[in-house]
Amino acid sequence: MNLTLFPLVAEAFAATGGGGLQEGTTGVDLAKALGLGLGALTLVLILFVLFYHRGSLFSQTAKWLHLMSLCVIPICILFLGNFVAYEEAKELSFCASCHPVMDPYVDDLKNAKSETLAAKHYKNRRIQEAPCYACHVGYGIHGTGKAKMNGLIHLYKFVTKTWAHPIKLYEDFSNSNCLRCHMGAKSFEEAKAKTIAECNGEEVRVECKGKEAKVKCDGKEVKVACKGEEAKVHEGVMELLISNDMPCTDCHGRAHPEPAVAENTGGGKT
Repeated sequence: MNLTLFPLVAEAFAATGGGGLQEGTTGVDLAKALGLGLGALTLVLILFVLFYHRGSLFSQTAKWLHLMSLCVIPICILFLGNFVAYEEAKELSFCASCHPVMDPYVDDLKNAKSETLAAKHYKNRRIQEAPCYACHVGYGIHGTGKAKMNGLIHLYKFVTKTWAHPIKLYEDFSNSNCLRCHMGAKSFEEAKAKTIAECNGEEVRVECKGKEAKVKCDGKEVKVACKGEEAKVHEGVMELLISNDMPCTDCHGRAHPEPAVAENTGGGKT
């Protein structure tokens, strides 16, 4: 088969090993190849009807070909396209494609010296695939109607440049997005810490790797002396974590840096 007339199909065909599956070929690769192949087939069927059934466009054969090329195959392509879009929307490269909205967050993520939670997870490969999706899956990327509407709003604000830094979540981040990975892990269940100085009348526990530790109190990070006996740090606060009454970031710091307000001032939430 001569594929030079269809370079995209040829590329997809080659990605699957010229007809056989190559090691590492994913479902997305197959969906792309199949979608492009079906698109080429649709074009061939349309041209076939125009040239070979020009005088009998309403014959039985022509009607069946019309049905296949204008209805059945496009519907299949639509489903394949949605699958590819959904899967690729999970990737960091997709999130990073919104320049310059996401630049500060992606730059921080890849900064080896950054101490934000996102950067720590990324550089230590604590999340092997789809790092953005893995943490933000809880509030809207599932494909619900609300998420689709939010996505359209994001697109509108990006195209019209009415977004603004710092961008904000539509709702508070849920600890469940953290706990679904960390709960049950030995490092989480057995993490120990000493009691440190009081903050707002309450004793706070943090992981101490020496005689001093940093703690966030009244919105400021202060260094205090560690004291007392070590105890499991999460054991006494699990109910607060599960109920979201105590955000994980209270102890572990910001997930992302907070960029300075940009020149764009419209929109607010993106």
